[in-house]
Amino acid sequence: MYHLGNVEELKGNLKEAEGYFRRGLKLLENATDKYIICSHLSGLADVLYKTGRLSKAIKHYQKALKLGEESSAKESIYEAHEGLYHCYKKQKNYAKALYHHECFLKKYSPKGKGILARAGLIQKNQATTAEVLITIKDEGLGMTQEDIAKAFGKFQKLSARPTAGESSTGLGLSSLKKS
Repeated sequence: MYHLGNVEELKGNLKEAEGYFRRGLKLLENATDKYIICSHLSGLADVLYKTGRLSKAIKHYQKALKLGEESSAKESIYEAHEGLYHCYKKQKNYAKALYHHECFLKKYSPKGKGILARAGLIQKNQATTAEVLITIKDEGLGMTQEDIAKAFGKFQKLSARPTAGESSTGLGLSSLKKS
């Protein structure tokens, strides 16, 4: 998630970080810069996620998503989708997690091109165990062999860049591998 760096800068003191974002939101009540408000909402949601308060984190990510959509703040929209993906994945709500991951992936797709994400259950051992198979097909530029080798590493930034020039954390696919 985008704001985890800010949280880590506070030396793991999540209560202090939560206070920082809550005070910021209170000060920004009448602000007109919706991007800054979205940023604080996502930051607070990140802290709530890190402290296991998933339903509250989801509520704040959803507020950030709505505000981002109202103001056409693409980066805020992608941050909120990424946060919602992580929350729903942790709740094992894979349908919603997949939806938000697909929305987040649109950040890397050229305008007018599509992404198709599918999930299916593969039964094993007469239904006592199962695996989830997730496939994602897009019409993007593709990846180099070097990028493919680094794709699932934590904080690995690849040569492919988001199509609208947004920043990335390098965490996207590393979180999928853990699932």
